[in-house]
Amino acid sequence: MSFSGPVRSICRNFRQQRFISSTSPAWYPRARPAYRQKSQEPVKNQFQDPLQRLEDLGTDIVEEIQVSKPATTAQTAPSIPWYLQDQLTTTKPEQPDHVVARQQIPTLPQDPPPLLEPLLEYISTDLGMDYLTLVDLRQLDPPAALGSNVIMAFGTARGEKHLHVSADRACRWLRSQHKLRPRADGLLGRGELKLKLRRRAKKLRIMAHVGSAETPDMDDGIRTGWVCVSIPGVKSADGTSRDEPVQQGFVGFGESSNDVQIVLQLMTEGKREDLSLEQYWSARLKRQMIREEKEGIKWHDFDEEVRDERTQWVG
Repeated sequence: MSFSGPVRSICRNFRQQRFISSTSPAWYPRARPAYRQKSQEPVKNQFQDPLQRLEDLGTDIVEEIQVSKPATTAQTAPSIPWYLQDQLTTTKPEQPDHVVARQQIPTLPQDPPPLLEPLLEYISTDLGMDYLTLVDLRQLDPPAALGSNVIMAFGTARGEKHLHVSADRACRWLRSQHKLRPRADGLLGRGELKLKLRRRAKKLRIMAHVGSAETPDMDDGIRTGWVCVSIPGVKSADGTSRDEPVQQGFVGFGESSNDVQIVLQLMTEGKREDLSLEQYWSARLKRQMIREEKEGIKWHDFDEEVRDERTQWVG
């Protein structure tokens, strides 16, 4: 059977379409959902990170607190940067109790000399001495071997070098600022300390070549641990220096005056515990007070002859 030209072209096109449809997958129209989803938000994973869950919980609590607060009509003032804040309003950080106890200046005794307060301030602030204490020996009878009208100040240094450097600076300060002549016992000067350290290093090198070691109890003349600075001729509270007449029967050297002598006992911590000078002088003052209470009359109320007779039996 033969077909005409138009029919033949239609049949050819039909066969081509059937061949293409057999090789390619069938196409079906996508069905649309019958209803609209209420929310397009993704569902939270129930296995969420614990830190993230805590952060979300914190933000929720903050939002609830902010909502619960009453709304204020006044606008809050903007925060001032730290470099524009007033220096007077800034508070100093509080120091621990043990630091305050170490740097505390003791209370002054009755009728103190004018030099005592600035001297204690200088020793504590500039020199860095700790645990300052005062012992007033002006009423001690018989007086101490250092002399009469003595006020002792005790301080603790942090080490040997700090001890000698502080004592040297205190002597220089008294000479330059107050025109006094302090005497320091046990003080190693700057040149003397360097010389002793050089000799000690040389001695250690020689001992190392020989094979011997340094013993802990070796006395090298450096570890003194105690410097006594005596400051005579300090003006008394009234600011005058009156020379008293020499009493009959007085045995001694020098002149008797109304000046006060300040003695600085600067020691390391271990040396101060070993000597316990504060307890010694405090015990002497206490024994004298008990003796005066038993007798009922103070010693300075006795006549001169009776006083001279009784002082020779006091130990």
